[in-house]
Amino acid sequence: MIPRITPKHPKFDRVLLDQVDSERRRLIEKWAKTNPNFEQSAFGMGIHGLNIIAESNPQLAGDAVQATMAAMLIGLWTAFESLAQDMWIAAVDARPLPLAQRVIEPGADLKTGEQSKSISWKVISSAGFNLRPCMGQILLRERKVDFQQLKGTRAAYNVAFAGEFETIFEKHHLELFRLETVRNLFVHKGGLVDRKFVDRMGNEPGMAETVGRSLSVNGEYVAHKANVVAVCSMQLAQAVDKWLLENPATAEDQSS
Repeated sequence: MIPRITPKHPKFDRVLLDQVDSERRRLIEKWAKTNPNFEQSAFGMGIHGLNIIAESNPQLAGDAVQATMAAMLIGLWTAFESLAQDMWIAAVDARPLPLAQRVIEPGADLKTGEQSKSISWKVISSAGFNLRPCMGQILLRERKVDFQQLKGTRAAYNVAFAGEFETIFEKHHLELFRLETVRNLFVHKGGLVDRKFVDRMGNEPGMAETVGRSLSVNGEYVAHKANVVAVCSMQLAQAVDKWLLENPATAEDQSS
């Protein structure tokens, strides 16, 4: 540690830090212009630098790494949740018949806890009494569907698309459910493992021994979950796209 360029140190010198930073930028720009493999080299140096930092202070670096891993897992779940919701809304807006019709039918189990399938007059009026091009948005706004939980997302797709995509959800359900559970642990419990979390994770290796401690994950675990989200999202997007192509809009839909 160099006192004069270390923020909050009694001898910290802002002018000197700015000069050092300016010189650092100049050297990097010069290196980038003269090195055709700059990006690859910079990536390798970055990894090497991070390893040095982590090895020099394992305790502090470990906490920072775990915080980063937690943020990545939270972000992965949010990415899946947002994609699934936006795609469902776009599809239902484009094909209210039969997609929206199936959702508002009596007896449709959407796992939301909402019993009424009616739509308020206020919503109908605000849509200019033409609900056809915005039924997906309205059903979400009226809380007829819920994409904040995996069970609600799966139910919304199952009902609207008459179970055509169930094989996709079934294939990835366990991994997505565990990702959702881990996300909720970090967001709602600060990462502190309890018995309920362990029970929900099922036979996930190493979880039973973590009760009472903060959950610790590694890069391999995060990468695996990222791959699950990417593969499931791609398969779902392709399936929805294929369904829309095979079920073209009617003349009435196109004129709405």
